[in-house]
Amino acid sequence: MNLDFRTVLNGVSQLSGFDRDKIPDWLFAQVRDLSNFRLGVIWRAALWPDLLRRQELINTENEIAFDPDGDFVGAYSEKPMGTSGKLLDAVVERTDSGSLLRLPSQYDKDFVHVVTRKQCPTLTGSVWQADRFGGYAEGSQAYLDGYFYRCKVDGSSNHPTNTTDWELIEIPDRFSAYLIRSLYADTLKADGRDQLASVEESNAEGLIALEAQSVFNRQLVRRPKVRTY
Repeated sequence: MNLDFRTVLNGVSQLSGFDRDKIPDWLFAQVRDLSNFRLGVIWRAALWPDLLRRQELINTENEIAFDPDGDFVGAYSEKPMGTSGKLLDAVVERTDSGSLLRLPSQYDKDFVHVVTRKQCPTLTGSVWQADRFGGYAEGSQAYLDGYFYRCKVDGSSNHPTNTTDWELIEIPDRFSAYLIRSLYADTLKADGRDQLASVEESNAEGLIALEAQSVFNRQLVRRPKVRTY
């Protein structure tokens, strides 16, 4: 499921003492902007299955033309969803002529399984305006009914749910609890309430660990590595 940003906004507002039905524009902008750092933290905190993309590449002399769409996670000798896949000592190198996946010199299989992570989005959109002068520029964002959309066509004035002109910015719903607690911690820090902010920060980190454990319990994969900061 995709994250309904209203859940995050309402949660932070209520914890901060604001009326969820009368959230001011400045608070929306603050929560949206602070979310970008927090999304970056949890996005890379574990190998979340809804963010991973897997593909099989033909091995050509241990050097493969490969331009990852997102973050390169790793290359495996077998499909990594199984238990026999070995993580290889492989790197992605940028060259003047493109991008290459370099495998270990001793790797002798015809295929390699590559895992990438979807790129973490940066939220910038304000509430969608149907009568915006000149429409929306390509690459700009709009917020509507809890979701952020990215414009694909320059000058679009069509509704964001029009999939020809717009694409939905996808964020896993599993991140909502962490975002609420961590963003609340950020607002406490801004108010100088560092002790309470530290408690909420610990609560947020605990939510990452619990969610990572739930992923591990639901599938037979290598245990997700959890990082906090």
